[in-house]
Amino acid sequence: MRLNRDWYPLIGALLIIGALYSHYLGHSVLLFEIILVGVGIAFSIVNPLSNFKKNKEEKNNGFLIRLLSPILNEDQCSVLIPIFGFIILLTWSVFKIFIIDENNLRMEDIIVSLLGLSIILYYSGPSRYYREKDFITLYLIFLTIVFAIVLNLYSRMAGTEYTIAMARSEYYIVTVPVVTILNGFGFDVCSEFVISSVEISNIIEYFYQGKLLRLSVGGSCSGIYSIGLFFSAFLAFVLIRYQKMSKDIAFAAIAGLFLTWSSNIIRMILTVIVGIEYGPIALITFHMYIGIIIFVAIILLFWIFIMKWLDKRIIVPSVNSEDAQEAQDIETDQ
Repeated sequence: MRLNRDWYPLIGALLIIGALYSHYLGHSVLLFEIILVGVGIAFSIVNPLSNFKKNKEEKNNGFLIRLLSPILNEDQCSVLIPIFGFIILLTWSVFKIFIIDENNLRMEDIIVSLLGLSIILYYSGPSRYYREKDFITLYLIFLTIVFAIVLNLYSRMAGTEYTIAMARSEYYIVTVPVVTILNGFGFDVCSEFVISSVEISNIIEYFYQGKLLRLSVGGSCSGIYSIGLFFSAFLAFVLIRYQKMSKDIAFAAIAGLFLTWSSNIIRMILTVIVGIEYGPIALITFHMYIGIIIFVAIILLFWIFIMKWLDKRIIVPSVNSEDAQEAQDIETDQ
């Protein structure tokens, strides 16, 4: 069975990511990792070079092509864009391993690796799916900016001040509203926020069968990460769908950010109520499984509603001539 060359960039990317992750996780065999990286680069170059030597039957109208079209033709883009994806992977790895001397695997490492992989595979598959490719790539670009650059840079520059700032935001953005609303509904709960030389604690205290229990509110509960995820996805989606920004889109983004925060508050309120009524094991189970489903359901419903609203107010452009041709073919068939 002959392997299609469209798979070569994926194989190459996976070899490099496997080598880098092996190093990140501390299972380092440097010579083996160098071999994997070299083979991965070789695999990655084969398909772009073959694309450079032939004329493509399908025109790619993706945003990367439109962005680079003033200085590069599409054949040149087909070579340079995948190579740029590998440059991202290698640059981030050099930064991690040689500059900041870390071999741990963090969320931003996964995001940057996925970004590099999405750019490497940008030309894989039919070009009529360029909108889907654009969304994935733009989404990962925004995630990289938010988490790998802004938050990561701020945390390294601020040091312990970053941890304190995050703890304060978690307390005032999540804990205080949750406790206030629960008290308003008649539940006996209170909060505690302590910063000392030995600990930083953000606690919600509640009673279960007359026993005082303490729930620690951490970064995963703060909503900061969910806001970053939503904002990146929303911005990528509207830029691909409408190809511009407007007051309506800005309003929708602000409403989405508010709803993201609100849905996280609702999730935390329900989590504490479950703990009050059914105990800590039920609380943990609800928090791990059911709470996130509620959060996602609320955001999904908002997304469907807001897109219908925006479609009524903004004309959705069609930049792909294939779309127009396909519509014309359908009308002819009818």
